[in-house]
Amino acid sequence: MCLAKISFVRQEPRKHHLSDSALALDMPILFRFTRGSLLLWLVEFQEDKDKFSIHKLLRYATDLMEAHPDAVIIPTVLFTGRKTWRKDVPRLLESRLGATTFLHFEYVHLKLFALQGKDYYNMNNPVAKIHVQDAIPAI
Repeated sequence: MCLAKISFVRQEPRKHHLSDSALALDMPILFRFTRGSLLLWLVEFQEDKDKFSIHKLLRYATDLMEAHPDAVIIPTVLFTGRKTWRKDVPRLLESRLGATTFLHFEYVHLKLFALQGKDYYNMNNPVAKIHVQDAIPAI
């Protein structure tokens, strides 16, 4: 599959109620391929893990699914804080009754500063290289 076009989607999802605070995504990117398929990569940068809400991320993702029904949505959260975590953030939402699953939601979870830059230095992926080089502290 060859990439035909990359575009950036409107960053602020619609409000469900006028009283809702503004929601802003960090980087929703829409990839269009020559065969007509669409991939929407929803990238959220989160410095303070205590302010992260998997429920808000789910709402962002479903709003984008509604706006781009033919796209595969890949929600990704890059946690950029340098603090050590005692407790992890929720990585999965699920609602089921018996053998029926009514909701299953998960996302790509990356702790940026937990990655070892040397493992990605010779990688051909320029996005991975940029993020990991930014994560390596200057000596």
